[in-house]
Formats: sequence, structure tokens, C-alpha cells
Amino acid sequence: MITKGFVRTRRFALAALTAAGVSIAHADMQAARQALSEGDYAQAQSKFKEYIAAYPGSPHTPAAMIGEAACLDALGQADQAITAYQKVATSFANSAEALDAKMAIAVIHEGREEWKEAHKLYDEISATTLASSLKGDATMMKMRLERDH
Repeated sequence: MITKGFVRTRRFALAALTAAGVSIAHADMQAARQALSEGDYAQAQSKFKEYIAAYPGSPHTPAAMIGEAACLDALGQADQAITAYQKVATSFANSAEALDAKMAIAVIHEGREEWKEAHKLYDEISATTLASSLKGDATMMKMRLERDH
């Protein structure tokens, strides 16, 4: 049961963070990332989802969407994870997050031995004009798939 004291304490803590230059949105995102780093994927997914709903225009929304998708994948919900990653890739098409999402989808496909789908995505990432270290990774993974499959 949540007590009035807890609510006051949380408000005080959030007010202190805000006064210290840490926004409530930042604190919420950090809580989601913390749950993810601790392996509490259900809690992290919930927190990322809350963040996305509360701050839809935030510059951190794409990262939160990736976090939510990663949690779905970690929870064994690969199909839902792919759908979530695809939403990032289409909603933020010309961004580093779109490349991250495509790479994650490719890795899921590779894990399922869906070589053709993985290869296609690695090829797209390799050919991007965006500056990203993922281009080199994708090229190497694509070459490995071509060699092995």
C-alpha cells in the first residue's frame, strides 16, 4: 500500500532532483534504464512504456522505445520485440536509433536462423549514409552470413 508519506517523499525527492538540474523525465528514464541493467525486464518494460506515454515528444523517446523492445526480446517475446523495433525504424527513419532497431531485428532473425531476413537488414545498415559504427558491424555480419549460409 502506498502511504501519504511515500508520496510526499517521492515528491520531495523529485523536487530535489529537479532543483539540482535533473528533470523528472530524466529521472523516469534513469529508473527504466536501471531496471533494465538489473535484469528486471518486466519492470523496465513497464517504465519505458510509461515514459513513452508521458513524454511522447522527448528527444529520448526513441531510446525509450528501443529499451521497451529490448525488454520484450529479453522476456522471450521476439515477435512483439520485432514489431516494436520496426516502429522505431519507421518512426525515426533517419536516425541512429533506426539503425539500432534494424540491427536488433537482424540479430533476432539470425537467432531464428532466418538468414535471408538478417542478411537484408545487415545490407541496409551497411549501405546507410548515416555515420554509425553499426555500418562496419553490419558489413562484417553480412559477410559472415554469406560465408556460412
